[in-house]
Amino acid sequence: MAVEANPILLIILSFAVSAISLTLARSKVFESLRRFTLAQNRWMGELISCPYCLSHWISILLVIVYRPETSLHVWMPLDIVVSAFVIVGFGSLIIGAVSRILFRDPTQEETIHHLREALKEVRTKIQRNNKP
Repeated sequence: MAVEANPILLIILSFAVSAISLTLARSKVFESLRRFTLAQNRWMGELISCPYCLSHWISILLVIVYRPETSLHVWMPLDIVVSAFVIVGFGSLIIGAVSRILFRDPTQEETIHHLREALKEVRTKIQRNNKP
């Protein structure tokens, strides 16, 4: 008897992974922990400062604990990896959306605006030089 996939659990775990990853990697509450970890071990410090990187490890942990069902049922280690990456995929979409809303950098928008203006000027010059 085959066990059916549970997409609801995968979605719930995706939200949990994105929330945990963003909280650890971006919130001010964990800023001192990130700095301390970076000073002790550069690789670990980089890992917990990147929500996407951190989401992989959190996802694997949650998949091992909750064992969400996929429709594969090929080999348990493979099912765990596939489930983890499905959760990371959905979680990354959530992380991207939340990051754009909550962690928007105004200087980045200003830089993009200046680059667009410079590009317009270059296009205008090219058009003037290409006129017969």
